[in-house]
Amino acid sequence: MNLQRLAALGLILFSGALAQAYPEIPVNDMTCAKAIRYVAKYERYYVRTPSGDVVPIYPVAPVSDVPSCKSKEIVGYHVRPTADQEACHLGYSCDPR
Repeated sequence: MNLQRLAALGLILFSGALAQAYPEIPVNDMTCAKAIRYVAKYERYYVRTPSGDVVPIYPVAPVSDVPSCKSKEIVGYHVRPTADQEACHLGYSCDPR
């Protein structure tokens, strides 16, 4: 196998690994505790849109880590419904003022 083919194969395998890095499970299909653990592990979460698409929300700091935001930012609270709670506090982000 020549070097170009080997490099192309490595790129394909690497991009496939990246695609599988974050399981796309919407938080409304998880319990609150599981969603909090998910955010702590991946620093993101997924929500289902009204059309049925699943979209990522990131970056999100876990509830155990209140972020220190820049002066032109405010701390955003991520509260979403989960399978067992109407309002589950998932984490924080630094949002523009």
